[in-house]
Amino acid sequence: MAYRKFFYWVSPEDIEAVLEECKRVLEKDQIPEPRERPCEALYQHSQIMNVPPSVWSRQCYRQGSWFRTSQYANYYLIVSNSALDLPQAMKKGVIEIVKLKNHPSLSKEAYLELLNTRSFIERVPEEWFHFLEREVPAFRNFIERKHLGLSLDELLEMHSANHANFLLPAGENALSVACEGELVACSLFPEDYICSACLELFGVIGEQLQKLIVKKCPGLKYVNLETDEYFLVTMLE
Repeated sequence: MAYRKFFYWVSPEDIEAVLEECKRVLEKDQIPEPRERPCEALYQHSQIMNVPPSVWSRQCYRQGSWFRTSQYANYYLIVSNSALDLPQAMKKGVIEIVKLKNHPSLSKEAYLELLNTRSFIERVPEEWFHFLEREVPAFRNFIERKHLGLSLDELLEMHSANHANFLLPAGENALSVACEGELVACSLFPEDYICSACLELFGVIGEQLQKLIVKKCPGLKYVNLETDEYFLVTMLE
C-alpha cells in the first residue's frame, strides 16, 4: 500500500471534539501520542496520532522553537493514515512519497545567500542558532561518523538555508524541481545535511506553498526512504 499521511492543525478549543471523532473512527478509548518527537506520528502502522504542543519541546527542543514562534503555537496536530472529516481544522495537508532521479544542487555561495533573505530573517527564532549543551557532542559525533568535513557552524548554515528556501514565496524558491507537471520547492541537500524536516512536512515552515518536496532528516527514523525518494507535501483547501 502506498504511503500516505493526512495532517490537521486543531485549536485548543476544538481538540476535545476532534479527539472524540478520532476515537469513534478508531473504535478506541484513547488516541496515542508521540513520546519524544512529532515525526513519530509518521510511522505507517500508527493509524491516528495526536501531537500535543508539548511534544515540540521534548527531544528536538531547539528545533521546536520554529513551532513555538509560529501561528500553530499551542495548536494540536492530528496525523492519520486516512482522510478525516474535521471541519474544525485550521490547516490540513497530505504527505506522500515520490522519486526524484536528478536532484539539482546549489553552490555554497548560493545557499548562503538564502540566510540574508527577508523572509528568513523575519521568521527565524533566535533560539534556533544556539545549540543546546547536549546537542553539541551529538552533532560533532554525527559529523565525524558521517565524514561530513564540516564545522558545527557550517552544518547549521546548511540546516538554516534549507529552511530558508521553503520560506520564500511560491515561484521564488532558490531550488525547485519538476513534479507532476509543475515546479515545486525542494530540500537543498541530501539527508545527512537536513535537520527538523518535520517543520516542512507539517507546514510549520512553507505553509504559504501549495506543494513541497522534502528530504527526511537523520532523526526521522519512522519512515525508510531510498536515496532517490522524497516526501511530497500537498496543502489541502
